[in-house]
Amino acid sequence: MARAQVRMEPRFFAVAIACAAVYAVATVAQSWALGRAVDRAVLPTFLDGRPRWGAAVAAFLLLVGVGLAKSAAIVGRRTSATYVRSSVEARLRRRILDHYQALPMAWHRRHPTGRLLAHAEADVVSAVEVLNPLPLATGVGLLLVLTTGWLVATDPVLSLVALVLFPTVILLSQHRTPGSSTTSSRRSSGPAPSRR
Repeated sequence: MARAQVRMEPRFFAVAIACAAVYAVATVAQSWALGRAVDRAVLPTFLDGRPRWGAAVAAFLLLVGVGLAKSAAIVGRRTSATYVRSSVEARLRRRILDHYQALPMAWHRRHPTGRLLAHAEADVVSAVEVLNPLPLATGVGLLLVLTTGWLVATDPVLSLVALVLFPTVILLSQHRTPGSSTTSSRRSSGPAPSRR
């Protein structure tokens, strides 16, 4: 279903995906730019006792440039994704209404108008909901790949620890969340006995 909806607006969906990719790259570039700023402008100032204005201005411009790219990517992704969703909703709603108009009048007399309009609205919104998170999810996936690669390139030992530790923490937190069966069964057994 999502593939058919993407085919209705492929260009704007591609723009949303591209903007999500730019956001992922800019997020990783932001950490690189911050490291460069500290290495080239901040540390030499502390070591020499003299500010390096050229390096400070260059670091400032680099950080602002990366921030602007990241902001533009967010706006581009959200705008494009919203356009895709609205356009697909309009097309699907038009198809449903065209189908309703093709039905015989006897069929319309058996079904309340309010219910038909509710289906034309609610069914379309529900169908298009699957499309909403796709650009962001694609960007997050790319962000995970890029940050993992950056971590491996920076410190292989730390990356090994992180690649083992983070999934373990996620699994443990999933197991001990308030909605888990262990906690729920304790709650359903009634109030805890008072200690007197």
